[in-house]
Parts: sequence; structure tokens; C-alpha cells
Amino acid sequence: MRKASAAHDGGGRGFSACAWSVDLARHVARPALRKVTCCVACLALLAGGLTSWGGRAWAQSQSTGAAAAAGGKTFEMTAEQVTYRGKDRVTVAEGKVLIVYGSFKVSGDWAEYDDRVPCVRVRGKERVRFEDTADKTVLSAGEIVFYLSDEKVEASGGVTLSYQGGRSLASGDILTYLGREKKGVVAGNARVELGGKVFTAASVTVFFSEERIIATGGTRTIIPSEEMTAPDSSSPGKEQ
Repeated sequence: MRKASAAHDGGGRGFSACAWSVDLARHVARPALRKVTCCVACLALLAGGLTSWGGRAWAQSQSTGAAAAAGGKTFEMTAEQVTYRGKDRVTVAEGKVLIVYGSFKVSGDWAEYDDRVPCVRVRGKERVRFEDTADKTVLSAGEIVFYLSDEKVEASGGVTLSYQGGRSLASGDILTYLGREKKGVVAGNARVELGGKVFTAASVTVFFSEERIIATGGTRTIIPSEEMTAPDSSSPGKEQ
């Protein structure tokens, strides 16, 4: 029986090794060779930290440079299959993709993580879901690009966004969301619901934490009747 050992590359870095047993009782005539232990070196991608277990691929970025650029948070990506291209420093994940980065979660069917930026592009057969669990913000789109270090999301394809559990709603063809600034820019059939009012325009910039918007290009504002209350004595224009 041969023991599994660690292999090393030219730079002295160790690669993990795995071993398994193969039963050859029915195929080998010599009794002494009924069981053979085979060893194989399993490639551990240092830049992407890629491993596989039970048919489920799990990739984690452990690069010092990537971690520093991303603010020191851990990036985890699970999928059915992962392909890593070392020369490009790109990891491609396919099938039931789930990404976790700090308070952010992204799910879809296909993803490409670029360690050089760092950013991850996610697509779905139907929809991609982006969630910030810290402030209960949920974004849905056909494709999402998430820039980790800036906490910036670029979404396209029938985008919808719900901020703080529905406190503000936004939708359009394209949406850019800045997590740190709590700011969103919606373009193409832009529609925003804020403070009981509905704003539509070619482009709408939303400052969610301030409950403030700037709409441009064919703007339209709808104020429901329940939001139209009589001014009190302190309102401008009211005679004293």
C-alpha cells in the first residue's frame, strides 16, 4: 500500500494530496493484489482557494492582494462546478451559484469572478438575486456585476430593487446601486416609489437614506389622494 504524500511545485508551495482504494478482487488473479491504493495529487488553486467535495464545488478567494482590495472580507462562492484560469486569475462557477461577501449575498446560475479587480459577474436562467442583509435591501435582475471593494452593483435586464423591506422601491432597465452611499441610479423606464409618491422618468437618482430623488427626462410625479393633506397654519402661503 502506497501512502498519499504532499507534492510541491518549483516555488516550494505544497499541494494537497488525496487517496482512494480500488478493489481489484474480481479482475486481478494474484491474491496479494486484491486491493490497491492509488494516490493522486489534487490541485489546490492558491489564488482562488478552490476545492471540491461530494460533487459540490466550493471556491474561496484567499489571495492577500484580493483580500486587501476587498476590504479584508472573506469571499465565498459555491456552485455545482468551478473552472479556474490561473493566467487570467478568473474563476467561473456554474449551477446553483451562491456568493457570500460580508452582509451581501448573490445567487444565480453562472458567475465569473475576476481576482484582479476584484468583481464578480452573475447571470441567471431566469433572475439573479442580490441581497444586503444589513439593511434588508433586495435587488433582482437578469445580470449583476458586483464590485467588492466599492460595494457597487451594476444590474441590467428588468431590474427591481426594494430598500429596507419596501420602504423605497425602484425599477428600470439598468440600475447602479452604491451600498456604502445608499444611492441608486435607475435608467430606462425608471420608476421609483418613495414616501407614498411615484416618480417616473428616463433617469432617476435615489438617495435612499435621505429619502431624496432627482429625476430627469420626461418626468412624471404621481401623488395619491391619501398623501394630499390640507396644509396647517405653519405651511408657506397660509394667511395668519
